[in-house]
Amino acid sequence: MQLPQLSKLAMALGMAMVISHGATWAASAAIAAPEADKAVTIAGPYTNAPARQVLAKVGSRSILAIDLEQALASSPVSTQFMSMNEDDQARVRGDMLQRLITAELIHLEAVAEGFADNAAFRAEMSSFRTGLLAQAYLNKLRSETAPPAEVMADIKERLRGDGDAQDAAKASYVAQRYPELKAARIAALRDQFGLKTYPERLSLDGEPDQVVAEGDGIAIHLGDLRGGLDAEVTSEPLALMQRRLEDGAETALLARAAIAAGINVDGGLERYGHDLASRLLLRAKQKQWVPNEAAMRAWFDANPSVGEIPTRWHVGQVVLKTREEADKVLARITAGESLFNLAGSLSIDPYGREHNGDMGWFRSGQGLPEMEKVLDAIKDGEISPVVETPMGFHIVTVLERRPGSQKTYDDVHDRVEQAMIAEKLPDFLVGLEKKYGVNLEPGASD
Repeated sequence: MQLPQLSKLAMALGMAMVISHGATWAASAAIAAPEADKAVTIAGPYTNAPARQVLAKVGSRSILAIDLEQALASSPVSTQFMSMNEDDQARVRGDMLQRLITAELIHLEAVAEGFADNAAFRAEMSSFRTGLLAQAYLNKLRSETAPPAEVMADIKERLRGDGDAQDAAKASYVAQRYPELKAARIAALRDQFGLKTYPERLSLDGEPDQVVAEGDGIAIHLGDLRGGLDAEVTSEPLALMQRRLEDGAETALLARAAIAAGINVDGGLERYGHDLASRLLLRAKQKQWVPNEAAMRAWFDANPSVGEIPTRWHVGQVVLKTREEADKVLARITAGESLFNLAGSLSIDPYGREHNGDMGWFRSGQGLPEMEKVLDAIKDGEISPVVETPMGFHIVTVLERRPGSQKTYDDVHDRVEQAMIAEKLPDFLVGLEKKYGVNLEPGASD
């Protein structure tokens, strides 16, 4: 199976989002919707497939029906899915399956290249696990602030029959008491685990392994706090490090308390680790494909069109079926009749007829070449001669125009980066498909 050729820029924009922000599914950001005529569709038995049914195999890995359903349920399209017709549902399912396939290809390559077990992976997984543990402990703490039985009885009595008001009252009770309970619990945990912080050791040039917080099962080093700190990021780096120390110490303390309480979050790590390895691979590819500013400037110099702002025209138009009809209408307009009134009654273009010939704004490169040539040639308010296109015989006028311009490299810096990635990404994905192999099971078709 060969993945459909997709919009390069759309894929690059998506990939950049994965690299910069991280997405739950690497492929859902790394790959855009396929062209409708080339999309894989999934219909028939797959619409209600058993959860463990294999839809596709990527290398030695299988994508199951339940994987597809979970991906659909978490996607933005889920709210409109049930209102779609069968053909549209099949296309959406096919598109989502392609995204899952691409995600698996990228992950296989990430594992093969060592991104699922390098130092960066282990450090981020450790940090993520600490955050999960801390949040789980806070959730447990919040549950301890639930209104006692006598308070709940009073709420139900006062707000009898109004479930929403009862829920709001319970939430208000928790919100008022939770901050005080949290502060008291953290103070107790600091004593329990002997947490000490050393803000006086904070510096921009100290040894990375310098301990700045420690306790029973807790250690925070100076290097943990310095990531991204320089004059370009903040004018007060030490103040930011102080805040990071306070936040990091609290998070580590809560995570340690969660472990002591027997809370286990390992079930939430697998999906994150899968996606993290893919993101690390894509970040490395970004550095390879866009190595430095010099390469970006050279690319821009060779491809200045990336900074072009096209000319735009606000167009009025009437379209006729034959030249004879168009000549007669042009004569009426020349004699003083309104092009827009005539378009509202005579134009064969449904949109133009509905809007009395006001076609809105068009940009250079968007329309038919023969039309753009005329729009460029006539002055604002001037009526064109009859223009023949495959759509019919047109008479147009320009109500207003906005001339095009050329942006500088600095203006389109991010766009240059995206475009450079876009040049490399399709071949990269095709190469992964050839390397690992993709097989659709019967029931999905091109």
